[in-house]
Amino acid sequence: MSLTRLSVLLLTLGAARCVSNDTTHSAVRDAVAPSWPIDAHLSVTKREANQIALRWTAATDDVRIARYIVDSGGGRRQYVGGTSTRVTALRPGTTYTFSVRAVDGAGNGTPTSLAAKAATLGGCEVTVPAVPHRVTP
Repeated sequence: MSLTRLSVLLLTLGAARCVSNDTTHSAVRDAVAPSWPIDAHLSVTKREANQIALRWTAATDDVRIARYIVDSGGGRRQYVGGTSTRVTALRPGTTYTFSVRAVDGAGNGTPTSLAAKAATLGGCEVTVPAVPHRVTP
């Protein structure tokens, strides 16, 4: 087969599929955003003084979920590949509002976020000992 004929064949097939480096990828544009199941929720699974662990229900998509975006306020953002994470470097005794959005490979995001509020533990608590009483006879 000549190089010209192979190029024409690949261009013809390229209307339905994209071929690059021996890997075939679908050329169909993903226009459908991911969605949450009706019973989806975001849960706090562990609280510590400087970190909070989160777990959430997996979103669904017609192609695939590429990542989850976890916001914890104040510009803090994490990109996570699974359905759980640990948010670190938090302040002790502080309440945070967390939200999670799912994003597919085409950049479509869930129209709504899952949300939960949680406070870190108080951290170091100091107990002042009682002043000893002097008993006089």
